[in-house]
Amino acid sequence: MKKINQPFNAYADYYDSFYQDKDYVGETKFILNVLKNFSKDKGKEILSLGCGTGTYEILLSQAGYQLVGVDFSDKMLSIAKEKAGQAGAKIKFFKGDVRKFTTPQKFSHVLALFNIIGYQNSDLDLENFIKTAGRHLKPGGLFMFDGWYQPAILKDRPQNRRKIIKLANGRRLERITTQTLNIEKSLLQITFQLKELGASRKIIEVKEEHPMRFFTLNEIAYFLTKNGFQLIKSCRFKHLQEAISEDYWDIFVIAKKI
Repeated sequence: MKKINQPFNAYADYYDSFYQDKDYVGETKFILNVLKNFSKDKGKEILSLGCGTGTYEILLSQAGYQLVGVDFSDKMLSIAKEKAGQAGAKIKFFKGDVRKFTTPQKFSHVLALFNIIGYQNSDLDLENFIKTAGRHLKPGGLFMFDGWYQPAILKDRPQNRRKIIKLANGRRLERITTQTLNIEKSLLQITFQLKELGASRKIIEVKEEHPMRFFTLNEIAYFLTKNGFQLIKSCRFKHLQEAISEDYWDIFVIAKKI
């Protein structure tokens, strides 16, 4: 088995296949509703940290916004650029670490979707991630992101999972997800084992590790305040009027640059 230490390396080739049922359209409508209700700056410039294969960015571009996407994975960016080209979406994509990325451009909004904050495993990582958003936002601009809520994870403990999907080439892809909880470090160690299967023989087998951090709301509020933000709203992702709850892992945060 080939083990990949850098997340979204070999996994990038299969990323969109595994998330083909994800409600990107509904989630994008949610983001547009957040912007409508909370943004005083009607500018159209959005910086997307951890843009992956660019699906959110393409949908937001089609809604009239000007997108800049940043990701650390060459493969994810290559796929994103190809998809944007096919969609006729004019999006700028850059390779960069979301903890260090910098560009002279200022934005009205910064996004980090699909639990990018979870990859900020240490407090220093988290602070630098928030600082990246802050130095690229105009005063009063919004920083929006989703993540995992600690009380919910401790109540509804993670379970190992197995998923099989059919690929366009007729083969099958199996993903085995192993999850180990580290309560002391507030980390969920996720291991993806991928197997692409042909009619009679195994084609590939790859293993990737994704350590994901989960948070209390107080933690998030503390680091936002410390780094020049005001937390103005928290809710369930896709449910603007629903408070965060120990019954749901997801949390969505809207913060304003002071």
